Amino acid sequence: MPVKKFVLPIAVLMLVFTQACDRTITYTDGDDGEPQSCFQCHSDQNTFLVAAEQQWMNSFHASGRVIERGSSADCAACHISEGFVQRTEGETVTGNDNPTVIHCFTCHAPHSNGNFSLRWTDLATLESGVQFDLHAGNTCVACHHARRDVDDYVGSGDDPVTINSTHWGPHHGPQGDILLGSNGYEYAGYDYEITPHRSATRDGCVDCHFRTTSNNVVGGHSFNMRGDALDLDGPASLLNTAACEPCHGELDDFDYNGAQTEVEFLLEE
Repeated sequence: MPVKKFVLPIAVLMLVFTQACDRTITYTDGDDGEPQSCFQCHSDQNTFLVAAEQQWMNSFHASGRVIERGSSADCAACHISEGFVQRTEGETVTGNDNPTVIHCFTCHAPHSNGNFSLRWTDLATLESGVQFDLHAGNTCVACHHARRDVDDYVGSGDDPVTINSTHWGPHHGPQGDILLGSNGYEYAGYDYEITPHRSATRDGCVDCHFRTTSNNVVGGHSFNMRGDALDLDGPASLLNTAACEPCHGELDDFDYNGAQTEVEFLLEE
């Protein structure tokens, strides 16, 4: 009797084994040359997805350190994946009490689009209305910019604005404003320069922060320009100076011509 109990399961297993997946593509759609089969990306030969995930795991995006703000509709558009996707789709952004961090499908929709194009296609636009095409870098500036027009928090002319909020000011992450050289307060009587990084790069932020390296702590989908890794003697600082070398030549650190030292001095002042 016990033997009879296993007859059906064994027969089912034999059927599964004899009818196993032969990796044949049974569905294709379109002729644009983009991936049309799972195995064109998820093969056992192509490891670029594995490398991208390893880099991402060392990113601030993966840390989830600001994910709690995703419960607010005002913050969800940048702080959690669900909110950013809603924003790219032109939907009303809502808070989420069980959100996910910024990850692969936040910026890419390969299973929907059949390719790895970026979801965000709008120009880099600051709250002051200034626009600039940073191509792939437009995705970065979509979130990494001040969330108010400078005149809204410092006023203009003789009409200063009263501080009336704990979130008063440009908010964290005004990298886009700095890169584009706009939407910052300017003191009268001073001339202000625009960083050459804006015109010297095609994709803005991505040209430097995405430069891949032989490790997964800096560059690539980590987007880190510096990081720490353990070597035989303990923690060692890693700098992605290779991202700077196409324009600045071989470097040992980021203090090119003493520029960082000067900035640190001015910050102290």
